[in-house]
Amino acid sequence: MKGYWNGEPATFVGVLYQVQEPEIKTWWQAQYVGTMRQGIEVTYGGETWIIDNKYGDGFYKVTQGMGSPNCAHKSVSNISDDHFTYIPDEDIITDLNKDMLAVEHESHQCYLREHFPEAFKRSQALIKSLKKTINQN
Repeated sequence: MKGYWNGEPATFVGVLYQVQEPEIKTWWQAQYVGTMRQGIEVTYGGETWIIDNKYGDGFYKVTQGMGSPNCAHKSVSNISDDHFTYIPDEDIITDLNKDMLAVEHESHQCYLREHFPEAFKRSQALIKSLKKTINQN
């Protein structure tokens, strides 16, 4: 399908993938290892990668979001060919579910707080600092 990345033309297809151990233990996908999720495989500038689409956020990013860096997404690392398949276009989740994204975000915050308390504290301090800087400008 035709979509965008960084505001420029890109192509994408829907996929089902099994979540593998992430490259970095604090990444969003760490708490979902072993589960199957829907993703979007994006091809742009000769490169191909996968972003998550369980709640329609991957589709939103590459369509209405124009692939903008201002439009959040969840990169997927360590894809296993044994647990990966392409899906028909009509099966791609196209409705953005902001409520479930918020629930998933809060779940990840709890996961970080419990399993990586020092990293969680540092991330909260960084967020606070960024918000303060943004509010000053």
